[in-house]
Amino acid sequence: MEFVKAHKGTLLSHYSMLTPTQKMGYKDKVTQLCVKKQQTACDNPRGVQHDMEASFDAMDQEVCLQSSLLRMSNQE
Repeated sequence: MEFVKAHKGTLLSHYSMLTPTQKMGYKDKVTQLCVKKQQTACDNPRGVQHDMEASFDAMDQEVCLQSSLLRMSNQE
């Protein structure tokens, strides 16, 4: 989490440039890795998957918000 916090702007910038197919591919890979890693410690992989999807959804929303704000500031 420290890495994500430290590089949030760069990550969001690069994430916003991905196509929907690429985003879905990354989401699937991260979900698979997370479930695989936590499978021994966690008996609820659906919960892990839900958390991962929520994180990606939040990133999508933040990218959309930032894009909208940027467009609005450029129009003024």
